[in-house]
Amino acid sequence: VAHTTEFRDCAKMAAAATRFRPTSRRTLRVRASRDAPKQTTSQEARLRAEVASPFRVARIFLVGAVGAGAAIGTAVATTQLLASLAQGATQEELLDGAKTLIVDLGGVAFCTWSLRRDWRARDAQIARMEREAQLSQLRLELGNGKTCAAGALRGFHRLVLVAGSQEYLAEAQATAAPYRQELLQRGVMYVPVPMDAYQAPPEAMEGNKSGSTNGLPSALDASERGEGTETVPMDVRWKATPLRLEEWREWVKNQKQLANVPESSGVYVSLRMDGRVRGSGVRLPPWERMAKQLAPTQGMWKGFGDGFDGAV
Repeated sequence: VAHTTEFRDCAKMAAAATRFRPTSRRTLRVRASRDAPKQTTSQEARLRAEVASPFRVARIFLVGAVGAGAAIGTAVATTQLLASLAQGATQEELLDGAKTLIVDLGGVAFCTWSLRRDWRARDAQIARMEREAQLSQLRLELGNGKTCAAGALRGFHRLVLVAGSQEYLAEAQATAAPYRQELLQRGVMYVPVPMDAYQAPPEAMEGNKSGSTNGLPSALDASERGEGTETVPMDVRWKATPLRLEEWREWVKNQKQLANVPESSGVYVSLRMDGRVRGSGVRLPPWERMAKQLAPTQGMWKGFGDGFDGAV
């Protein structure tokens, strides 16, 4: 009877262990998936920097190896020159040792300069791509009422971010009017970012009630009021409204600080079709140059030179 009881207890313990073992494995798997590290903006920027400059890593490795060899040669040449001086070597031997030391020092200096230049260029490129990645995460409201991140428009539109006072934004939009059709054919989309407090004019109050964001008139307001219905399709593709305006303002302020631009100045930032920054400035956007230099997004030249838009 004792043996039978012990056998039953052992069987119960084995069954309990069998029941709980799969559950604990599932729990560990779920926790591992939840705790898996996500790709940060910095990691994405580093990967993009490596793709943009694939030979930089190899160049840094080769130059570093050559620099290490030159440093070892400098140490050996210095030791030999000191020994020659202590032993009273001839003038020719001293000159040969000095020449060798100078060559090694020149190699060390050149490799150091080259490495510093590559590292600085790499850091600057990563910082620029981090800013571009942050910009791609900011939200926009399109003219048809849909919302998306700025990065979702890559391959479809060339965003032109214009930030400044209401007068600056109005002037930028007015100067773009003669070239709007050509700009639309080239996928240019205007994104106004007011940097000051906006007071809506009386005629725009009805449009604000109908759903415009951040005090900027929406392209759909005209259609809702029954005005200018023929130009609505063009306006839908022409302008996007920034959402979470404080995030856009913060991004613009950071760029101004890096470029030592006064906060009161109006600026523009134009993006390539692939989302990289094409050009920027404190003046009005060069709409005429964009209309002439950018490749159309339709027809025979579609897709040609999307990443090589120049500097406008």
